[in-house]
Amino acid sequence: MSEPVSSGVKLACVIGWPVRQSMSPILHGHWLRQHEIAGAYVALPVKPEDFGKVIGILPLMGFVGANVTVPHKEAAFALSSVLDEDAKATGAVNMLVFRDGVVHGHNTDVRGFAAHLEQSVGATAIRKGPTVVLGAGGAARSIALALIRLGVKEIRILNRTKPRAEALAGLFAGQANISALDWTERDLALSGANLLVNTTALGMTGKDRLDLPLGALPKSAIVADIVYNPLQTDLLVRARARGNRIVDGLGMLMHQAVPAFAAWFGVLPEVTADLRSELEDALSAKPKHKEMGARRPLVVCLTGSIGMGKTETGKMFGRLGIPVHDSDNVVHDLYGAKGAAVDPLRAAFPNVVMGEAVDRAALAKHLTADPSAFELVNAIVHPLVRAKREEFLARALGEGHDIVVLDIPLLFETESEKEVDVIVVASAPGEVQRQRVMARSGMTEEKFAAIAARQTPDAEKRAKADYIVETGEGLAHASAMVERVVSDLRERVTKNRAPKGK
Repeated sequence: MSEPVSSGVKLACVIGWPVRQSMSPILHGHWLRQHEIAGAYVALPVKPEDFGKVIGILPLMGFVGANVTVPHKEAAFALSSVLDEDAKATGAVNMLVFRDGVVHGHNTDVRGFAAHLEQSVGATAIRKGPTVVLGAGGAARSIALALIRLGVKEIRILNRTKPRAEALAGLFAGQANISALDWTERDLALSGANLLVNTTALGMTGKDRLDLPLGALPKSAIVADIVYNPLQTDLLVRARARGNRIVDGLGMLMHQAVPAFAAWFGVLPEVTADLRSELEDALSAKPKHKEMGARRPLVVCLTGSIGMGKTETGKMFGRLGIPVHDSDNVVHDLYGAKGAAVDPLRAAFPNVVMGEAVDRAALAKHLTADPSAFELVNAIVHPLVRAKREEFLARALGEGHDIVVLDIPLLFETESEKEVDVIVVASAPGEVQRQRVMARSGMTEEKFAAIAARQTPDAEKRAKADYIVETGEGLAHASAMVERVVSDLRERVTKNRAPKGK
């Protein structure tokens, strides 16, 4: 078995299907920067049928743990060898710790929701009357237990499938007056309620809206939603419009993350207004660009589609004294003899590893035959590349560099643009691109078309760029453009680091 990906960088992740809406990478990234920890936290989209395989692979990649979200919480419970008390009580796990070859399953949703709700409305308000819980899955079990611990005496479980609601009610029988109601009984459930909590994924970005008429709900009731993306779900918007007090899901996200971060990275973080502000900025799709601080270089991303001259452009930045992190070279090393991706890929696809290295031709053949495997390959490779990137940034910071370049081929495809300050796109006319690509050994029209189909169109990349380096008019022309970009960036660094008032 290979050594962990890095002795100095700890890796953690959030696993879901889908998972691109998760704010957990931004949340944990905030704490990693705040505490100056050499670590990385990434989002891994994993299909339910691949979940067990991925959990077996993560420790091989150097991961210390993972958050688990919809729809994997019950599967995570089943795969955990050691469970904490809240996980045992709910049958759901949202946080995993990998230690000495053992998978430890935890449920931090219970404490997270309780802390958030108590902080938002106060313990007295929570206990004034019955609570209605929408849903009967793993999240609902965590919420029900949190409500019982907060002193709620009556809980009504409202679910479209009544047997699941009955199973949840039976789980906590004797701890509260807990009943199960069918969706057709929703008005009865809402009547006289003091608190309504949505624990389903309905209303989440990419999901159907929650179709629940609120006419029977008292206007004095509190309405909470554990969905946080969007921050103001349709349920909360409608509740607020009729005068109900609302509680969004962002606080639960922050509070449930505290014990996870402590377990993985060894520091107990705090939930602060600054953290919430950063998450709100990200959710509003208007993130604040993080300008260069005293302890952070300006992070420039160089990207571009296949055959656009990105690699040569990166060399031009390097010749001007700017450190460049080349993701393609990192992947080459990860696939090489005893590379960090070899054992994980062997576990997932035994036929693509020959000896101690990945056979890239065999991997390409496998992916051509089964394009769906790209997702699992990306789930393995992207976090390893991210870890090497974090090492590079830490090294550049220690060496005192003001500007660094990250060569990220799939910047937009992996939705990583929020992590950088400046975007530079290498671009060329379509015919030039085609000539370059087709001149490569082993390239075919079919391969080119398959690669292009997975990449964001060049026109879209150009529209999102801060700078464009035209590579189709020769090296001298492109080099002159890079020099102008670097001159502009250095002027920007100087201006932002100048003392105020001067």
